[in-house]
Amino acid sequence: MKTTMGLIAATAATAYAGNCCCTYSVLSTSVSVLYRCNDDSSNANTQTQTFTSGNCNGNAATDSTFVYTGSDCATLSGAYTESGCNTFTVTGFTASCSWSSGAAEATLASAAAATAAVVGYTFA
Repeated sequence: MKTTMGLIAATAATAYAGNCCCTYSVLSTSVSVLYRCNDDSSNANTQTQTFTSGNCNGNAATDSTFVYTGSDCATLSGAYTESGCNTFTVTGFTASCSWSSGAAEATLASAAAATAAVVGYTFA
C-alpha cells in the first residue's frame, strides 16, 4: 500500500508537455539537442541533453536541468514549447527540429517516477 501511494504521489502532480529534438548540422558534422519541459505544481522543470549524433538517441554527452519557479511550460519560449520547436537554416548551418507529444514523455517519466518511489520506499 505504501508503495502504491508513493507511485501515485510521484506521478500525479506532473504534467508532461513533450520534447523537441533538434539536429544541428554544420558542414559535415551533426549534433542533436533534446529540449524537455514538465510542469510540476507551480514550476516549469526544464532539461536539455546533447548527443554527439543526430536524432537525440544514445547516451547524452551533457545533461542539464533548470527550474523556473512560479512558471509553467506554456509560458516558456524557444524549443521547450511545441510552437517554438522549429526548423531553421542560416548560411552553412541547419537546425532540423521535431516535436514528440507528451504521451511518450509520460511513459518515460512514469518509469523514472516509479523507480524513484520504489527507492524512496526502500530507504524509508
